[in-house]
Amino acid sequence: MASQERAAPDLAGNKPTPSTKKSLGFRSLARLNNVVPGKDAHSSAPESQKERTEASGDDKSEPQDSTNPSDASEPKFRVVEHEGDIFDAPDHSVLIHACNCFGLWGAGIAAAFRDRYPEAHDIYYKHCESFSADELVGTALLIPPSESEGRKHYVGCLFTSRMFGVGRDSPRQILANTGPAMEDLIEQIAKAVRDGSTVSEIRTCHINSGLFSVPWKRSKAVMEDLKVPEDFSIGEITAWNPAPRP
Repeated sequence: MASQERAAPDLAGNKPTPSTKKSLGFRSLARLNNVVPGKDAHSSAPESQKERTEASGDDKSEPQDSTNPSDASEPKFRVVEHEGDIFDAPDHSVLIHACNCFGLWGAGIAAAFRDRYPEAHDIYYKHCESFSADELVGTALLIPPSESEGRKHYVGCLFTSRMFGVGRDSPRQILANTGPAMEDLIEQIAKAVRDGSTVSEIRTCHINSGLFSVPWKRSKAVMEDLKVPEDFSIGEITAWNPAPRP
């Protein structure tokens, strides 16, 4: 079957435009790409004790310093913590959450995104229909404001796990997918701004920490290691956690 390039919605009118990042093929959700629940698509090895320790957040080992001296002068994103409603954002904000690759915003914060942005959910679903899980994982989808009512928010989808539930990727794999997915999203945001779109701020929930069971501090560290593009005016990502109920 002939291949096609991964397509992202046009920020001016929701029509797909080609992306040069990958050359991808069409697939159906019904095939589910032969992913075996609970295992990596590339390996049949069970999750290791080290990965289970990482998932619980009990790993006491000190992180290795991988700083390159040449990177010292390159600014990186600041991640600033807030308590409150991530959805109470000004128009033209980008709201980020982590997604599976099979078109389902079925529970947790994803269900809240689905309920608030049903048109964006349809775009995400169709995007997932078009490509296999292995093709999507580690990439992102920036969905422009698509709702006819309410505030005009972008939705930033990070494909950090192929599946969901017991079939989700291991914590190590999810973290390895988060960096490339964030870089892809930042590239898409930067391109939108260069093309004349307005982006007021970037917000994220505590990605991967809910149903994907990865401690937020680990995903936050990945975000804080991202370099701010030279032509990018936003150097801060605000991370939102719901305020405690009285």
